[in-house]
Amino acid sequence: MVADQVLALITHGHYAAGSRIPSENSLMKQYAVSRTTVRTALARLREEGYVEPRRGSGVFVRRAERVGVPADDPHAAAVILASRLTDEALTTLTTALARFAKSPRPGQP
Repeated sequence: MVADQVLALITHGHYAAGSRIPSENSLMKQYAVSRTTVRTALARLREEGYVEPRRGSGVFVRRAERVGVPADDPHAAAVILASRLTDEALTTLTTALARFAKSPRPGQP
Protein backbone atom coordinates (compact mmCIF):
# COMPACT_ATOMS: atom_id res chain seq x y z
CA MET A 1 0.00 0.00 0.00
CA VAL A 2 2.64 2.56 1.02
CA ALA A 3 4.96 1.57 -1.83
CA ASP A 4 2.13 1.90 -4.35
CA GLN A 5 1.11 5.30 -3.02
CA VAL A 6 4.66 6.67 -2.99
CA LEU A 7 5.22 5.21 -6.46
CA ALA A 8 2.08 6.99 -7.69
CA LEU A 9 3.45 10.27 -6.34
CA ILE A 10 6.76 9.62 -8.10
CA THR A 11 5.24 8.65 -11.45
CA HIS A 12 2.78 11.56 -11.38
CA GLY A 13 5.56 14.09 -10.86
CA HIS A 14 5.05 14.97 -7.21
CA TYR A 15 8.60 13.76 -6.54
CA ALA A 16 10.94 14.39 -9.47
CA ALA A 17 14.08 12.40 -10.28
CA GLY A 18 16.82 13.53 -7.91
CA SER A 19 14.45 14.84 -5.25
CA ARG A 20 14.34 13.60 -1.68
CA ILE A 21 11.22 11.81 -0.52
CA PRO A 22 9.91 12.33 3.03
CA SER A 23 11.69 10.69 5.95
CA GLU A 24 10.61 7.36 7.40
CA ASN A 25 9.03 9.19 10.33
CA SER A 26 7.06 11.46 8.00
CA LEU A 27 5.83 8.52 5.94
CA MET A 28 4.88 6.64 9.13
CA LYS A 29 2.72 9.56 10.24
CA GLN A 30 1.32 10.29 6.78
CA TYR A 31 0.16 6.72 6.18
CA ALA A 32 -0.39 5.72 9.84
CA VAL A 33 1.82 2.65 9.53
CA SER A 34 4.79 1.15 11.36
CA ARG A 35 8.45 1.79 10.59
CA THR A 36 8.71 -1.80 9.36
CA THR A 37 5.95 -1.17 6.82
CA VAL A 38 7.68 1.99 5.60
CA ARG A 39 11.05 0.25 5.34
CA THR A 40 9.49 -2.64 3.42
CA ALA A 41 7.87 -0.18 1.01
CA LEU A 42 11.12 1.73 0.48
CA ALA A 43 13.02 -1.53 -0.02
CA ARG A 44 10.56 -2.54 -2.75
CA LEU A 45 10.92 0.84 -4.47
CA ARG A 46 14.72 0.53 -4.22
CA GLU A 47 14.67 -2.99 -5.69
CA GLU A 48 12.49 -1.77 -8.55
CA GLY A 49 14.94 1.05 -9.24
CA TYR A 50 12.73 3.99 -8.34
CA VAL A 51 14.63 5.25 -5.29
CA GLU A 52 18.09 5.07 -3.82
CA PRO A 53 19.02 5.58 -0.18
CA ARG A 54 21.96 7.85 0.59
CA ARG A 55 23.47 7.26 3.99
CA GLY A 56 22.90 10.23 6.23
CA SER A 57 20.93 12.13 3.58
CA GLY A 58 17.70 10.22 3.05
CA VAL A 59 16.03 8.45 0.16
CA PHE A 60 16.09 10.04 -3.28
CA VAL A 61 14.11 9.41 -6.46
CA ARG A 62 16.29 7.66 -8.99
CA ARG A 63 13.85 7.60 -11.89
CA ALA A 64 10.34 8.84 -12.14
CA GLU A 65 8.95 6.95 -15.13
CA ARG A 66 7.20 3.65 -14.79
CA VAL A 67 8.66 1.07 -17.14
CA GLY A 68 6.30 -1.69 -18.16
CA VAL A 69 7.38 -5.11 -19.32
CA PRO A 70 6.07 -5.98 -22.78
CA ALA A 71 4.44 -9.41 -22.80
CA ASP A 72 4.78 -9.85 -26.57
CA ASP A 73 8.54 -9.17 -26.85
CA PRO A 74 10.63 -11.53 -24.69
CA HIS A 75 13.91 -9.84 -25.65
CA ALA A 76 12.66 -6.37 -24.66
CA ALA A 77 11.21 -7.79 -21.45
CA ALA A 78 14.55 -9.40 -20.58
CA VAL A 79 16.42 -6.14 -21.19
CA ILE A 80 14.00 -4.16 -19.02
CA LEU A 81 14.05 -6.71 -16.21
CA ALA A 82 17.85 -6.99 -16.31
CA SER A 83 18.13 -3.22 -15.95
CA ARG A 84 16.17 -3.45 -12.69
CA LEU A 85 18.45 -6.03 -11.07
CA THR A 86 20.31 -4.98 -7.98
CA ASP A 87 23.82 -6.31 -7.36
CA GLU A 88 22.43 -8.57 -4.63
CA ALA A 89 19.73 -9.96 -6.92
CA LEU A 90 22.26 -10.53 -9.69
CA THR A 91 24.52 -12.47 -7.31
CA THR A 92 21.57 -14.60 -6.19
CA LEU A 93 20.55 -15.28 -9.79
CA THR A 94 24.10 -16.17 -10.82
CA THR A 95 24.41 -18.60 -7.90
CA ALA A 96 21.08 -20.23 -8.73
CA LEU A 97 22.03 -20.62 -12.39
CA ALA A 98 25.36 -22.20 -11.43
CA ARG A 99 23.58 -24.72 -9.20
CA PHE A 100 21.09 -25.47 -11.96
CA ALA A 101 23.89 -26.06 -14.47
CA LYS A 102 25.53 -28.59 -12.12
CA SER A 103 22.32 -30.46 -11.27
CA PRO A 104 21.69 -33.79 -12.96
CA ARG A 105 19.12 -33.93 -15.73
CA PRO A 106 16.57 -36.70 -16.12
CA GLY A 107 18.20 -39.62 -17.88
CA GLN A 108 21.73 -38.44 -17.04
CA PRO A 109 23.91 -40.18 -14.46
